[in-house]
Amino acid sequence: LSDSTSASPATLLEGREGFFDAEGVSSPVVYQVEDEWRMLYAGEADGFRKIGLARSENGLTWVADAEPVLLPGETWDALSVQPGSVVESEDGWTLWYTGSNGSQERIGRAVSIDGVAWVKEDDAVVTEGSPGAFDDSSVADPWVLYGEDGIVHLWYSGNDGDRWSVGYAWSDDDGATWVPTTGPVSEESWPVLTGVEGSFDSTAARRPVVSIQEDGSFQMLYTG
Repeated sequence: LSDSTSASPATLLEGREGFFDAEGVSSPVVYQVEDEWRMLYAGEADGFRKIGLARSENGLTWVADAEPVLLPGETWDALSVQPGSVVESEDGWTLWYTGSNGSQERIGRAVSIDGVAWVKEDDAVVTEGSPGAFDDSSVADPWVLYGEDGIVHLWYSGNDGDRWSVGYAWSDDDGATWVPTTGPVSEESWPVLTGVEGSFDSTAARRPVVSIQEDGSFQMLYTG
């Protein structure tokens, strides 16, 4: 992980020999708790990907905890967990993450009172779409925003076995059930952003990061 604001980017966080992140770090998600910046990230070693926590006072100098804060499970996320987005609420913090068993990715959720110790739900909260949908193979990279009207907005990456596109779903029961965007002539989930042939995102549009602008509109950054 590096600082891309300078002419010569400086590394902010590296894997450490002998630790759970020895083979590399990725997928940083940064949030603030009082005067401290915290970063959840994916650390890789021995074929497993676990979620670690690093802390900073200024956003540039980071110190990672020795142990991971979220481990792979035993079924749908048995091989890998990596953070997607973190949302603060009255009850603490909610982490939306991508889990993988090595052949398929799904979206999970974990909660924390203090933003440090996390407890995840046993089952995936967002799973692949119906056969023939753009996300019938895997779903990943959750980005969540809570609306003032109680609606939970979710943007995510969906894969059909060939390419990645960005999908959207909403929930009015705090993520217990989701209503995806559907196609014009079917009830299958439908992407809200797909790569353009011949462009930089022709084979993949994924990892959405969405923010609400002053005029109420939404802006998305994504990886192609």
